[in-house]
Amino acid sequence: MKPWYTSKQVKVVKDSDIIEDIENLLNSNLPKETKEFLNSLRGYCLKEGGLTLKQYKALKSIEESFSPENILAREIWEKEYNNEKREIAKVCALYYIETPYFTELAKKVLEGEKDCILSRKAYEAMCENNYAKRVRHASFSEPEYAVGTLVKFRRSPKKGTLACYATGEKIISWEDYANKIFTVIGTDVESVTSPAKGAKKYHVLPFGSDKILLTEERFLKKFRGTP
Repeated sequence: MKPWYTSKQVKVVKDSDIIEDIENLLNSNLPKETKEFLNSLRGYCLKEGGLTLKQYKALKSIEESFSPENILAREIWEKEYNNEKREIAKVCALYYIETPYFTELAKKVLEGEKDCILSRKAYEAMCENNYAKRVRHASFSEPEYAVGTLVKFRRSPKKGTLACYATGEKIISWEDYANKIFTVIGTDVESVTSPAKGAKKYHVLPFGSDKILLTEERFLKKFRGTP
């Protein structure tokens, strides 16, 4: 099937099999939106005697996507899409929903929850890139400081870097609590929002205070000594 092109202002791909190809797809078990698009291609082809190059490429893409081999591959992937992959997708979606990247995929996961199955391509793009792998590690690794551990803030590597903030209150810089001792009262308390090493979220309580602070593992160090 070799298309040829006219010299019209909008190039049209003419192929004697286009209408037949479209009708074969329309007789298949395809999503409603895909069939609506194919019907629009069919109408255009009958009127203009062919498809634009962009339309033709879209048709070929649909044919490939719904080939028996790719249908089988999707069925296998959907069976492999277990609770572990759903949890990984959710963790990555919670990270990316706050960024300019993968926002539509993140919304799809968070709004669809258990009913959402990402395609293999989408899953690998959002959940297996280097940033996502760091977020996953911070989310699923064992906490370095267990509940009940006494900790202090380590000096920030960059002056003025925020190390903690009081839940529901304005941000507090690490300098305000540089020499205080804290008790870890919660680990993995919120979703990871940074790909930085040690981004697991903690709740810590300063000695002599009832103000719970939210911070990240990377800003803490174990207290060694007598309180």
